[in-house]
Amino acid sequence: MTFAVRFSNAMRDASVASVGAVLSGASQLTQIVGPVLAGVLIAATTPAVALCVDAGTYAFSFLTIGLVVRAGRRVEQTAESRGLLAGLRFLMRDPLLGPMLLVACGINFVAQGMIVGVQWLAYSSYDANAHAVGVLFSGFGVGALAAVVARPCGPPFPSSDNAPR
Repeated sequence: MTFAVRFSNAMRDASVASVGAVLSGASQLTQIVGPVLAGVLIAATTPAVALCVDAGTYAFSFLTIGLVVRAGRRVEQTAESRGLLAGLRFLMRDPLLGPMLLVACGINFVAQGMIVGVQWLAYSSYDANAHAVGVLFSGFGVGALAAVVARPCGPPFPSSDNAPR
């Protein structure tokens, strides 16, 4: 999130939709390139080396965030912001964030089912071939990246002139 804010501040002349498209495209590109690089690294070395490289990228991210991001001053707690479920209560009271939370949970629930389903498909239909899983998951990334490239800019929603009243 911090990267998105810094990136969008750097792109003051660009529209929000263009910046969102670039960030989304970069995210989808990693879904394509990441599994390919992991496969090449495993083929060239061993799975243990690939796991060590993966751990190194996490350590790099941890150190980068730790060194670059500075936390602000703590905010005074009010009576309604105390307790273990205070954040959830706030989200559920908000007329926009509450439904968004429910939709995001639903989408993530379905996405996890799809991930398990694709793995089962590769296991049962393609003789447990790891290459099949890689191809199927890369297809998700290619499709998402194609969608970003196909419409990188423009209004993300219909204009309010055509909206029903």
